[in-house]
Amino acid sequence: MPAGAFNAAHGAYTRYEAMTRFKTFSSAACGDDLEQFERRVNGWLAAARPRVQHVAQSALSAHLVVSFVYLDGPEEAGAAAEAAGEAVDVPEVFERTLADTDLDPQDPPSPLPEVELPY
Repeated sequence: MPAGAFNAAHGAYTRYEAMTRFKTFSSAACGDDLEQFERRVNGWLAAARPRVQHVAQSALSAHLVVSFVYLDGPEEAGAAAEAAGEAVDVPEVFERTLADTDLDPQDPPSPLPEVELPY
């Protein structure tokens, strides 16, 4: 079954991209039992396997709050992002061309020229 949502008007599945979502946990839901709170957060992470973009922890009165911003969507979106990262690596032909230039990252940096300040 394709990743997406069924569109009744078109009678087919519509492909969708990853969507940014927000999830929060409060220790108040566990009676402030931190071991149970930790099991609950870890259980969600293990079951949902979200692609976490940001995590924050804060206090709300006497309770602990942990918030996640994550991507939710088809696994292909995550695989496509990884493939795109690999595609931007410098190809070997450019590595050979850059080896003889002054901008070779393997060369030690040259010191900046001394400049007389105007004051």
